[in-house]
Amino acid sequence: MKVISSLVAGAILAIIPAASLAATDTFTRVVASGWGTADTGGAWTADASPASFSVGGSSGRLVLAAGGQNRAIFLAPTAVDWDVTTDVSLDKAPVGGGSAWIYHEVRRSSSNTNAYRLQARFAGNGSTFLTASRLVNGTETQIGGAVAVPSVNFLSGFTLRAQVTGTNPTTLRIKAWVGTEPDTWQYTGTDSLGPQVAGRGGLRAYTSSSTTNVPLTFLLDNYAGNPTTTPPPADVTFVGAGDIANGDNDNDEATAALLDGIPGTVFTLGDTVYPNGSAADFANHFAPTWGRHKARIIPAVGNHEYQTANAAGYYSYFGAAAGDPTKGYYSKDLGAWHVIVLNGNCTIISCAAGSAQEQWLRSDLAANTSLCTVAMWHQPLSPLDPSTATTPRSGRSGTRSTSTTPIWSSTAMTTTTSASPPRLRLRSQIPSAASASSSSEPAGTIPAESGRSGRTARSVP
Repeated sequence: MKVISSLVAGAILAIIPAASLAATDTFTRVVASGWGTADTGGAWTADASPASFSVGGSSGRLVLAAGGQNRAIFLAPTAVDWDVTTDVSLDKAPVGGGSAWIYHEVRRSSSNTNAYRLQARFAGNGSTFLTASRLVNGTETQIGGAVAVPSVNFLSGFTLRAQVTGTNPTTLRIKAWVGTEPDTWQYTGTDSLGPQVAGRGGLRAYTSSSTTNVPLTFLLDNYAGNPTTTPPPADVTFVGAGDIANGDNDNDEATAALLDGIPGTVFTLGDTVYPNGSAADFANHFAPTWGRHKARIIPAVGNHEYQTANAAGYYSYFGAAAGDPTKGYYSKDLGAWHVIVLNGNCTIISCAAGSAQEQWLRSDLAANTSLCTVAMWHQPLSPLDPSTATTPRSGRSGTRSTSTTPIWSSTAMTTTTSASPPRLRLRSQIPSAASASSSSEPAGTIPAESGRSGRTARSVP
């Protein structure tokens, strides 16, 4: 679901939750060939030989029928950061001088040639070792040395958890245990040569070509990829308004005083200072009030800023925080949220389908791996009065605009929200420059699946 919220000033906040990355499976079904569909995360897909996989009502089975055999199975969700867990056991120790391996394989590319593999190796003498490797263009390279874990027995079973987080470098962690999960990771490594982009997650097993006592049967249970039991990211507070400062009244002083008592990040949604957004307007009217929060402001440009040539006052005041002055659109991360700022002055910076801004927005959304996204710009798509398509509220200026439709449409994606999304604490002030009196909406908490801002809000499925 995408939630669109329109402030009284007409500025836009588009809250776009990302698809859930959670995948869990307790294997309580019965499937003769393959693993069927997980509890969450969709269907399992085997690389080859689905007959090597089955589900017996209490666990997933993975059978290696010959020495040197390698079998893998994956779910569809992709992510950059993975936290994966499974219970695993092997029916017997490998004989013949080799070993058997179970892998958490993540960031797997669509070409199947790149991945990280976080693994437990089962030796013929009953020992278990943890290590990791990267697969690049089909070539596997071990990362660091193997770590022995004498506290687990693969014949009776244990829990294997792995994490892959960050990019350039990527941190890889593995732990194995029986009973209570240990606080520390038994294996930790870093790497920048493996895949640094999102990919699928799944499980793989392999045994040495010298293994003679095949078939070997792995039992897997309680699989969780990006498990929902992981503590959710911290909430984010995002507070602000549009049409803010004007030398004709004291409303910006009043709303700035409210900001003094609200932590978090401040947004400005355009028409930052009247009448023309000039350097003098910023210095005289905005800087003494909201300007004291400048270091924590994420700004968006409005139409009044362009009443000064090239919005020079706005870009000079905010500097790098406002993005490229020739564009006025940019994005940045705010905790677990990805914030996209767009330029709705479509006659100056095109918003048309295929324009540089619209194509940039599509690329930014495609590359975005944050759990949730909020997009904001000044000009509304809908009228200021939601009861009519043509007439604004009494005493307020503005009309319906369709010029921002392409960028609106680019944010319109159907998604499924995470079971434990980070919340965006959004507090929006009624515009102080355009309003005859100072007031504010009460603070509210917006989880990923809902939204509100200012006076009007509507959901777009």
